[in-house]
Amino acid sequence: MPVIKIEKTRNSDDLWNLLLLADPSRELVEQYLPSSEVYTAVIDNQAVGVAVLYKHSDSLFEIKNLAVDPRYQGRGIGYKLLMHVTSLFATLSEAELRICTGNTSEYQIALYKKAGFEVISVEKDYFLKNYPEPIYENGSRCMDLVILSQVVGS
Repeated sequence: MPVIKIEKTRNSDDLWNLLLLADPSRELVEQYLPSSEVYTAVIDNQAVGVAVLYKHSDSLFEIKNLAVDPRYQGRGIGYKLLMHVTSLFATLSEAELRICTGNTSEYQIALYKKAGFEVISVEKDYFLKNYPEPIYENGSRCMDLVILSQVVGS
């Protein structure tokens, strides 16, 4: 397998194809993207994955977007991005890192649990209220937002 580099990205304009895989609402992504840190997984100078980290406060952070190009899925790239972002908190005193996904995102929920996240709540009908078009995944309509969390840092 080729070498995967994780890089902090200054210009996210070329990443829309990846960003919209994780969140199909460009309008919502445009709201959090300017005040977030963006990390890309790069293979042979091509961005194949993205992670967007948003700071709510000094003690609460959220991975707002995590996506891997479908041609590269199943190779551990998403997990590597997740571990990279989590490692950024190693020197902080206690902080909470959250990640959210749809209730139909079974693979993603399993991945996040493998990385040490736990489900802390479910926001009913989130996708019905916040997205004009229905979202379907794994043969089911996505309706609820699943919120996962872990305490990170020393």
